[in-house]
Order: sequence, then structure tokens, then C-alpha cells
Amino acid sequence: MTCRRLGAILDLGMKRAARRITVPQPTRSRSRWAIVTGAVALASCTLFVDTSQLGGEAPGIDGGPVLPAESGAEAGADVAAPDVVSPAECEGAAASSTECLAKRFPTDDLIMWLRADDGVETTADGHVTVWRDALPKLRPGTVGNDAKQSNSAAQPLRVTDAAGATVAFAADDVLELPPGFNDFSAGLSYFVAVWPQLDGKGTAGPILALGRPPVQDECARLSELTIDEYSLDYRAETDVVFAAGVSDGRGWDVFSAVHEGWKGQAKCPAATTATLRVGDAVAKTGPARTLTKGVRTEGRIGRSWYYPEDFFNGKIGEILVYRRALEDAEAVQVARYLMARWPRP
Repeated sequence: MTCRRLGAILDLGMKRAARRITVPQPTRSRSRWAIVTGAVALASCTLFVDTSQLGGEAPGIDGGPVLPAESGAEAGADVAAPDVVSPAECEGAAASSTECLAKRFPTDDLIMWLRADDGVETTADGHVTVWRDALPKLRPGTVGNDAKQSNSAAQPLRVTDAAGATVAFAADDVLELPPGFNDFSAGLSYFVAVWPQLDGKGTAGPILALGRPPVQDECARLSELTIDEYSLDYRAETDVVFAAGVSDGRGWDVFSAVHEGWKGQAKCPAATTATLRVGDAVAKTGPARTLTKGVRTEGRIGRSWYYPEDFFNGKIGEILVYRRALEDAEAVQVARYLMARWPRP
């Protein structure tokens, strides 16, 4: 039975609403990343079932009002959901649209989504000036967390090869994130698809860093994801959780870090838990202090906040950041989405 036929059967007589069923220190490397070939594989069948006749609500992808930037709302905050896209509308070339890709993984509390194949603005010679957040396409009215660089000496390159469009970083390349990322009391989840260029020590450097807000308490103010000596490191201030021997630099790696939130405490506890995944499998779980509240003004892609002399060396295909700790099944779903989009050659 075809996807379209099965979707038609499930959708029969259900017109009111639809909901989708979802199942220590880096070393700088100065060599420019070589273009490497790969391939992109996309699945294309998504089924919907109506819940309105079962007494449930029929929400969109995310609820909540559209908040203006001057209101103090965090960029990427949930706003009114877009219209539901039917399975038939996500076939062929449309399968790679933001709306269709978003049906392959949870989008609740997603606050930044950077796709190297969409939203990257460059100079005439391919240097990246802006990497636009895809969320405004998914949620009209959202203020996106665009990554920018006006300094030509620090701009990464956008390269296109058999794997599609990617953003390639080398020493001194960095994209700056806007102020925000201020409330991770419900936790934090990073997901990245990267092809690291490892140096002789197995280090590619920091992928993503969210700098310290001006709040002094028992919580961690810093959050950072790094590839160091063949391992994946997640840093929350001085707490570091690392999974050893996870990257060989020979293809696309999908990494994630899911950091638990406050769990209802009146103030920051001494430690919670961070879970690192390589692909869809748990690689390491360890203690990491809860993140403090407060606007972060020094978020970066490709450069460490903790060790500002360290830069990422390699290619980045996609980044997703959530303002909560995703459940295990959700984290696996996001990881498998990225693994399908960025397969190892």
C-alpha cells in the first residue's frame, strides 16, 4: 500500500484537525578544510491521524502567541503554528522544505535551527556573512537566532559537494549568535551534524558555545560542545561530561547533548545530568550543574567561550537547539533525522 493511499484511509472523515504521530583543552588547527564528498538520503513518507473526534485538542506544532522582539521574549520562542502540510505535499522536491523536514522530528521548544542547505548568505567568493535560523519559516512571526559575521577575516566558507551545501570552518572562523538563550530551567538539548577535520591529536575544537550571562549563583553559566582528542565534550562551567573515542574524522558525525533542567528546585542544585549521544546511541551520562537564567550575549559557532583561542576545524551541516531536555525517544528521533540527512560515506 502506498503512503498516499494509507494516508487517505486514516484521514477519512477527519476534517477538523490533525496531529502528527511521532514516535582538557582543545588544540587549534589551522589547515583549511578540504571539500569531501558524501550523499544525502531523505525519507519521504509521513502519516497523520486526527485526534479531535477522540476528545483531544487539535494543537499546532507549538502553541503560544507571537511575541514582539521588544517585549523581552527570547528569540525562537514558540508562536502560532503554521498550517498542517499533507503527506502528498511533502513528496519530491518539496520533501526538503522547512515545513516538511520539521515533520520528521519534535519541534516543541526548538529555539534555533540552522540548515547549511538553506538560509546561508555569502559574499561573492563564498564567505558566510549570515546563517539564518529556519524557525521563522516554520513559525511566521518568530524572531530567528541568526548567526552572523561581518569581519571578512573571520567568515567561514559555504561549500557545495556531493553531500550538499555545508559551512566549513577553519582557524579564526566564527559566527556570532544574538543575545538571548536566557532560560534553560527546563533543560537544554544540542544536536549537530558535523564532519570534523581532526588534527594529529584527534581534536577539531569547539562546535557551539553559549556564553555566560551576568548572573552569579550556584548554576553553570556556560554551555559548550567540543570535539577534543577523538572525544565529544560537553562543558557546563567547570563540569565536563565526555564520551571518548567517538570520532575518526572520516565522515559525518551526529552528536547531541541533553542537559537536564531544574526539576522544580527553588534554586540551582549542585548538579544534574547531561547525556551525550553519538548517532542515536547513548555514549555517556554524567553530572553537570544546572544552567542559570539570564540573557547570554556571547553565543558562538566555531569558537570556544571558555578557551577563546580555540576554533572549530571542519564542516557543519545542521544545528538544532532546544530550551528543554528532550525525552529519550525524542532525542533518538532527532538524531535519526540528522543521520538520514547527513549519512557517512
